[in-house]
Amino acid sequence: TRSAVGVILIFSLLSALVFRRPRTTGDAILRPVIVTLALLIAPVSFWKLTLVTVEERFGSFGQQFAEGGDVFGALEYYHRGLTADSAKPEGTLGVQIAEPTVSAVVTYLPKGIFALFFRPFVFEAWNALALAAALESTLLLVILVWRLRRLLASARLALREPFLAFCWIAGLLLAVVLSLGSNFGVMIRQRGMVLPFLFILLSIIPERFARRAAPLSIPPVP
Repeated sequence: TRSAVGVILIFSLLSALVFRRPRTTGDAILRPVIVTLALLIAPVSFWKLTLVTVEERFGSFGQQFAEGGDVFGALEYYHRGLTADSAKPEGTLGVQIAEPTVSAVVTYLPKGIFALFFRPFVFEAWNALALAAALESTLLLVILVWRLRRLLASARLALREPFLAFCWIAGLLLAVVLSLGSNFGVMIRQRGMVLPFLFILLSIIPERFARRAAPLSIPPVP
């Protein structure tokens, strides 16, 4: 497990405690302490991990960002590097994070998350493997539209179900991190880390559906 992924999963597990009812007095006291530590430690850890990743990938150039603590400059540089690293220009989104600012990164995220799950499109495929990935992306989009009500229901249920809260937090954070690239080949491989969480959330049966789908209770024969 890459360190950035590990930090996200640990942070998500600890954050899910917010959605669990305390069973004892000690649990009620300890829970906010753990959550506070998670909220303080995780962002700093992820900040450092981003800089370390860029430093390792781009050597002396990346070291300049790491030494300066410029995480947004590092993200822009990383994004440009992934774009330029592709031998197939049609296999990338192109340079979308054009400046090292918060607004540039935030503006890119919706496009990047959509691309992570649902691109390349079929008409964007550049070889047989890309076509297979495009068909998978199309199928995933169809499933999402088909089960959208269940996804929305899982968001409501997450407010009182810690496991669903974990799936939402981990899934969203991983989607944000993995969408920061622009190389379709990399994104297609990496989205496999997020798909299990998405499939779990799409599998949730809302309560009214659960009652409708419940088997008939047959009284025992005396």
